[in-house]
Amino acid sequence: MSIAKRNIRALTWANLLGGVNFLEPVVTLFYLHRGFSQTEIFFVLLSFSVSMAVFEVPSGAFADRFGAKISFLAGTFARLLSVICLAVPEPAFVILSQILSALSFSFFSGSDEALIYESLKAEGREKEMAGVMGKIQAASLAPMALAMLVGAWLAGGLREEDFLVLIALRTVCVLGQFVFVLRVVEPPHLAAYRDHPWKHVRRGMREILQSPGLLLLFANVTVIFITTYIFTTFEQPWLKNLGVPVSVLGVIAAAGLLLSAWAARMVDVLLKLRSAKFWLWVTGLGIVCSHLLIVGLAGSAVAAIAAGFLLRACRAVRNPVSSQMFNEYISSGSRATALSLLSVADSVFDLVLVLTLTGISVWGLPAVFLGCAGLALCGLFLPARSAEEERASLKLSRDA
Repeated sequence: MSIAKRNIRALTWANLLGGVNFLEPVVTLFYLHRGFSQTEIFFVLLSFSVSMAVFEVPSGAFADRFGAKISFLAGTFARLLSVICLAVPEPAFVILSQILSALSFSFFSGSDEALIYESLKAEGREKEMAGVMGKIQAASLAPMALAMLVGAWLAGGLREEDFLVLIALRTVCVLGQFVFVLRVVEPPHLAAYRDHPWKHVRRGMREILQSPGLLLLFANVTVIFITTYIFTTFEQPWLKNLGVPVSVLGVIAAAGLLLSAWAARMVDVLLKLRSAKFWLWVTGLGIVCSHLLIVGLAGSAVAAIAAGFLLRACRAVRNPVSSQMFNEYISSGSRATALSLLSVADSVFDLVLVLTLTGISVWGLPAVFLGCAGLALCGLFLPARSAEEERASLKLSRDA
């Protein structure tokens, strides 16, 4: 079995088990149960974003220095601790869980994309990146959909013991993730790049600052993604206020994930029809429309559910497409660090935009969704160019 195939299989299963979260369909209701107000939930989200900003660069440099496999093992251990913290019935442990979750995410962030891209590059298949990432994403979504159904059903009473059962199930899945992380194999050519971590940081900074197109692409992607994060966080109380039973929330979330899985598997087909840049714009427009739809028909549960489906399908296509576009800008050696540096900038955007929306939240959820629509529209019109377009433009400038 080739290294690329082995790593794709290992990361598919690792992502599958790491992403199965029985608490997800009721997580905002869980925060309310633990004593957080609607406004305070924004600060729960901020604790994750701020922690990401702190951990991203050290974890990316760690991955480039010691290898993706060690980084994944550290991330899985941090994820296990974050889940265990949720079992403690104190609001402070929810914040600690978010911090540990951010640490876990940072150990995987960039490193998984870098490992897949370098594994494919070693076989001359790097152009397949978007399709491969779409398939990895799709494979993890079907089990996540089942977890949504089971989680919402088990948590129907929203009692402490119900939430503890969901946390225990999540713990078992994270323990299983260790098995597949251990099967990861580093591409041999990366051994030549095991420099001191700060060399990777300097190299990654240089690559980003010398690529204006990469910065604009990043801004386009991250601003729109943040609005989807806010949408899915406050979708649960919105639907509950419209009279949707808690058990049905799981059915809706599962259906949305299955739709996302189908959309992610279609990435290969879509890229044969039109360019990555085209689909980045179309999916961004779809996300703007999702925010407007949920507010425009504010009293309709059907409209809110349709908006959620549209947003998830667009995000499922947008993530692997943007992943390939990012990696085409970055050279081998410090790829994980460069991607982590971008994630730090993403956390700064999170901090600014979430604080802005926190201020808006005093006017209610419709104002939050309208604010998200405005932000997504701003992100949509930030020019996003492929690496090939950027290089052609720089060449024309030099020739002139």
